[in-house]
Amino acid sequence: MNNARTIRTILTLLGAAAWMLASLGFIAPTQARAEPRSGTTLDLGPLGDVNSTAQDINNRGQVVGSRYPGDGRVSAFLWSAETGMVDLGTLGGPSSYATAINDRGQVVGWATSADGIGHAFLWSAETGMVTIDHPDTVFSYAADLNDQGQVVGAATSANGGEHAFVWSAETGMVDLGSLGGSVSEAYGINDRGQVVGTSATPSGEGRAFVWSAETGMVDLDTFGGTWSAAYSINQHGEVVGHDIDGESHSFRWTAQDGMQDLGTFGRAGSGANSINKHGQVVGWTSHQGFVQGYVWSEKRGFELIGSLVSARSVNDRGQVVGYLLTEAGYWHAALWTGAR
Repeated sequence: MNNARTIRTILTLLGAAAWMLASLGFIAPTQARAEPRSGTTLDLGPLGDVNSTAQDINNRGQVVGSRYPGDGRVSAFLWSAETGMVDLGTLGGPSSYATAINDRGQVVGWATSADGIGHAFLWSAETGMVTIDHPDTVFSYAADLNDQGQVVGAATSANGGEHAFVWSAETGMVDLGSLGGSVSEAYGINDRGQVVGTSATPSGEGRAFVWSAETGMVDLDTFGGTWSAAYSINQHGEVVGHDIDGESHSFRWTAQDGMQDLGTFGRAGSGANSINKHGQVVGWTSHQGFVQGYVWSEKRGFELIGSLVSARSVNDRGQVVGYLLTEAGYWHAALWTGAR
């Protein structure tokens, strides 16, 4: 598989597969409530025949994601209990996607400009939406940020290579390199400045990595397959993601124990999206054509979040965001709080 397309192609196919299952009616709300962990689910809207998805939640309970009105536009939003869903605008084009929010209320993602090019952005209540990419990039997106304002994502240069980056107001966009291939992408960063993501190798395989200023990019390996990706890292340096070896398996990695296979939980596949400081992991699992969110911890093990099709992020209070499927067949951003 071509290095320059390997990672993005796999991610696109995984996302499209889940979307297709729902659109074809394979993820029924009644089925999604089988074997649930008890808790409460709040539909964040919007009202009416509009799709939306939630991507991240901070420790203040603020949620970010995207709305899909159905007219070809996509709008990044910020939600709170006080304001409801607020549109964050664009960079002059028709679309914007919010991917992460820190505890200072800063938001990152990517948005199109008037010429249709996608740019990584940083949004705050004071500055609004500001692009943070380098003038030489032809496409960029931001995937996560920490409370210091460091942003990570990936940028494509004019020569076609795509590399992970870390950005700060002091340094600008810094290329993190790769594991020898032409593609790398960063998905998560903690407050210690440790970055996780996935990178192509010279042979075209995709490998999860952790990067720091001291060690550079370190290969986290796989369980024997040819592709793995790390999506989230907490303040203790614990990493989660998924590995593909015929089927997708959730994993947790620590410097002490290496990569731990969390398995598929007796189902067809799973993927871990986020981990909080307490070691709670959330993600998705598929079974007999149904996709459901889950939460995992060493204390409680694996538990389904029956109301969510996918659990995207968990904060340190144990609040989880993702999306649910309404009775009318629309995706809605949702906030789930588990019973203690």
